[in-house]
Parts: sequence; C-alpha cells; structure tokens
Amino acid sequence: MPLISNQPLHMGSISIKFIMKKEKFLCDSMLGKLARWMRLLGYDTLYNRDRKSMENYIMAIKKGRLFITRNRKLTGKKDVIIIKTERLREQLKEIKELLPPPSPLTRCPECNLPLKEVEREQLRYKLPPYIFMNIKRFHVCPGCGRLFWEGSHTESIKSKIKEIFNISE
Repeated sequence: MPLISNQPLHMGSISIKFIMKKEKFLCDSMLGKLARWMRLLGYDTLYNRDRKSMENYIMAIKKGRLFITRNRKLTGKKDVIIIKTERLREQLKEIKELLPPPSPLTRCPECNLPLKEVEREQLRYKLPPYIFMNIKRFHVCPGCGRLFWEGSHTESIKSKIKEIFNISE
C-alpha cells in the first residue's frame, strides 16, 4: 500500500472520501508513465518532468492537487502519496487501493483535458477512408486537437485496465 501523509485516518491513509473530494493529482517527474496511465484511466493528472520534486510538490499544493511521488523525503508532507514501487503495473495497483473507480479513455493522455465527442461527418476528409467507414464514434482533445477512436490499441489498454482494476472498461 502506498504511503500517504497528513490525513487523520487509520494506518496513516488518506480516505477514499478525501481523495474523491480532491480528485486532482500531480505526478512527480519520475512518474511520467504513471501520469499517462492515470489520464488514460480518466483521472485529472498533471505532470511536469522538468521540475524537481519539491517544485512539483509546491505546485500541487498551490493548485489544490494531491502530489504523487516516489521521493521518500516528502513523507510527512501535506497531501502527498508516496509510491513504493518502480514498475508501472505495481504502481497502478498501489493507486487502485486509493482512488474511486476510473472512467477510462475520457481524458487526453498528452495534455490531460477531457475529451469531447465529435460528429463523425465533420471528420470525413480528415481520416483515412477505412477508418471513417468502420469507426462510428470519435473524440477530440480540445487542447491539442488529437483525434481518438477505438482501434486495436484500445483493446490492449482495456485489457490492462480490466486486469488491474477488475472492470470491463
């Protein structure tokens, strides 16, 4: 189980209720893969690889976010979740114990904004014909403009989510 700081609950953990109230996270620079996967799971997660842990922590507090790090020097600081493991799959299992059920594939994995559904017809000339003819639903990131649809890569993402979180999507 991850270490969590400064919350009055059994065994030093932040309660699910508290986390659901915050619902926003900032991953430290050493947790880029975890940040991306948290976004894929639908969690509002900022990430800045160019800042040191303490700078990221200060930014998280200023923005009202829980700070997720592997830096044990931050143990005891307010609103910090310390991840114990190095491997992504194990990190996701640690996070699973703390977070409400995810809403997978609802945020942009690059810029963290919620995806918006876009009318298929608007994309007729922006997509390869095969994709346009065979895919019915499309989403766009309002920040970076990337388009998303369920393709073969989606199955591997859903499979990992199902395995770790015991959910179907």
